[in-house]
Amino acid sequence: MRLINIIGLISFIKLAYAECGTANAQCGGLNFTGDDCCISGYTCKYINESYSQCIEDGNTLNSTSSNETTKKTSTKKTTSKKSTTKKSTTKKSTTKKSTTKKSTTKKTTKTTTSNTKTTKTKSYSPLSSQPYCLSNHYLSPSSSLSISTSSSDSSSSSESPSSSQSTSSSKPSSSSSLTTDVVFPTAKKTIIFNEPYVIKAGEVFDGLAVNGVWTSYGRGVTGHGDCKNVEGGSKDAVFRLESGATLKNVIIGADSIEHVHCIGDGCTVENVWWDDVCEDALTLKGSTNKNAKFYLIGGGARDGSDKIVQHNSAGTVYIKGFYCSNSGKLYRACGNCKSGYQDIRHVIIEDVTTLNVGVLAGINTNYGDTATFINVNANGGNVCNTYTGNNNGKEPPKTGSQCKNQSNCVCK
Repeated sequence: MRLINIIGLISFIKLAYAECGTANAQCGGLNFTGDDCCISGYTCKYINESYSQCIEDGNTLNSTSSNETTKKTSTKKTTSKKSTTKKSTTKKSTTKKSTTKKSTTKKTTKTTTSNTKTTKTKSYSPLSSQPYCLSNHYLSPSSSLSISTSSSDSSSSSESPSSSQSTSSSKPSSSSSLTTDVVFPTAKKTIIFNEPYVIKAGEVFDGLAVNGVWTSYGRGVTGHGDCKNVEGGSKDAVFRLESGATLKNVIIGADSIEHVHCIGDGCTVENVWWDDVCEDALTLKGSTNKNAKFYLIGGGARDGSDKIVQHNSAGTVYIKGFYCSNSGKLYRACGNCKSGYQDIRHVIIEDVTTLNVGVLAGINTNYGDTATFINVNANGGNVCNTYTGNNNGKEPPKTGSQCKNQSNCVCK
């Protein structure tokens, strides 16, 4: 039995490192622990001390960090490998042993593609036995973590993005000055839906597999400004994912009020890029299951006036290898939902870098919410703000701030 367990462990390790970083994924940076290679056609390029990225071959970066020439030596792992691009079968692996079927939803007013397809993957199941991340970065649920528990600091700064670095002597080990935005993919095609595109339970929608190029999806809504006074519903979403559904390799355009909604007991959103977030980029709702699991893997979002991830459901959210800039909050556990879930709403945020983001996570301590941070870099922004939640719809009061200037911490 012990021999079988060892063989199984070796097989898992081989599986975990079989794939390289996908298109535009993070492939290096200070204290980065994921894969430092990219799929065929992409090369790992230095962005700044905290971030190297899989950039399409031939794509010239629009801007470079002022630290690029002096810091490249400190990221030798990510730049010295002469494009350690494996002969990857990653592009095919997304549809391997799967069947594609034509969607019966023909709801685009601009149909630059006549048949939108979904890929059904029977082997997918978002269970607790899976790694927290299902793409190029892996963390086994059984992995041991060295993290500290922070005490509340009621004298912390507000949620507004910090304009300067903290002068505290206790800087996090992964802290660095990030002055250059990472490279977001450029859409070569645009598709507008008349109503939400529903990805059925257990199905996979892969935008690159369907279209062959990066494609922006939206609802054709304009004139909503910075969205500070705009709040839509599920009917306004671009994509709606049922339990166990996966959305990957797409761009969500600015022409929508709501963006991606997960309705049910878990979903996976992988390598999705939000170009200009309205109210929430990803909304999780409709589940009372404390074992529900939601995965946000890779990708990035920018210019969100409020939140990136709005967690209204029960369950746990895993955010890994994600990039966020110019936004209010990366994650917020609902503070005034009627459900008022107790002790069953949690988030784990790992290998995440942010720039000009007010706070990484907001949780309700009276409900038993928790936020675990592993190798995060808030670049001077707050890491975790605490609130007293309610179920009457009133604005929840802020009670404090935790984990300031820490890369690894538990907030509760």
